[in-house]
Amino acid sequence: MEHDIIESLVQEQFTAESTLRHGFPFKPLSMAFDPIQKLLAIGNRSGAVRIYGKPGIDIEFVHDSPCQVFQLIFIVNTGKILTACTDDTINLWDFKRKKPEVLQTIKFQKERITCINVQFLDKWLYIGTEKGNVYLLNLETFNLSGYQMDWNKLMDPMQKNHPGAVSHLSCSPVDNGKILVGFETGQITLWDLTTKKGEQRYYHNQRLTSISWNMDGRQFVCSHNDGSLVTWQTVKPVNNKPSSVIFPHGKRNKESGKMEGRCDPIEKVFWGFNRSQGDSFFIFSGGLQADVTGVTPSITYMQGKNTTLLEMEYCVLDFAVATDSPYLSDWQEPESIIAMLTNDLVAIDCKSNGYPCFKNPYAMDFNESPVTCCKYLVDCPGTLKALLYLKI
Repeated sequence: MEHDIIESLVQEQFTAESTLRHGFPFKPLSMAFDPIQKLLAIGNRSGAVRIYGKPGIDIEFVHDSPCQVFQLIFIVNTGKILTACTDDTINLWDFKRKKPEVLQTIKFQKERITCINVQFLDKWLYIGTEKGNVYLLNLETFNLSGYQMDWNKLMDPMQKNHPGAVSHLSCSPVDNGKILVGFETGQITLWDLTTKKGEQRYYHNQRLTSISWNMDGRQFVCSHNDGSLVTWQTVKPVNNKPSSVIFPHGKRNKESGKMEGRCDPIEKVFWGFNRSQGDSFFIFSGGLQADVTGVTPSITYMQGKNTTLLEMEYCVLDFAVATDSPYLSDWQEPESIIAMLTNDLVAIDCKSNGYPCFKNPYAMDFNESPVTCCKYLVDCPGTLKALLYLKI
């Protein structure tokens, strides 16, 4: 005799959860590094953020609204991180908890956010916009300050053309009251927060890609889309000209002294000072001769007369330099260069001869081929698990 089977389980008793993550974040876009906790965060084009630490520390969270995470900043040594997204929101996350959660969110309505910056141990977040304005956000209250820097005040009174979007913000390493505001067109203003005036203005007729301060706060270097590194003085420059303009990978004609050909953009530069050798060094991505065939993506380490080219397997999206001090005004012994590539993450050992790569504790190249199916096995024999680890 057949009996009807009575279903005792209902839909509400089931839920789908992420139980395993493997491989490099899909379509990475931004990265950040906490120099004290030694944590690395990667944001991607689908709103996800992945935080890596020592083996065993692997945290992931996803924004509720569909967006791209175009910039990340750790609130150093606090277990908190800021995310700037393409939906024009800035979010403060607490990732110390068992499940990371958003503590604060602010959304811009009339202007698009292009970059953010906060100095180590500072409570003020600087926000640059597409319209060329700069706003201040109090991280303790997450409210905007009434203080703001309008683009027309940041520019020279004689300059009438709009400078473009804000592409860089950074405080002086020795004076939080001085901030560099860089525009995509190549114009830069050193702004005094106290006097509410532009102390100095600089201009190089190439697109600005990044800025890095000298530890003494008296100089800074800019990278540009023509493959140049341009150094400026914070004191009044002579004839409004930079103190140096170099093309690290450019070639000069021996007779005319002029540059031959063109170079790829230098997308990012870092200017540090080696404690053990008492000398400055530059680390930058790109800048190779554009007309040379077979050029591979690279990061360059340049110190004195020595230039080392570190070739990469994939395009370099961003990099961070791990040093022995979180203070930009301090001597910084470079320990490693962490490079975020399109399909991989590479950590380069700066203390060993030949600059070898550290062995990566994570499998990073899993997303080169889309995953189409998977299978869950239980009660696996120990020998099978050992073989799987050998394959990885």
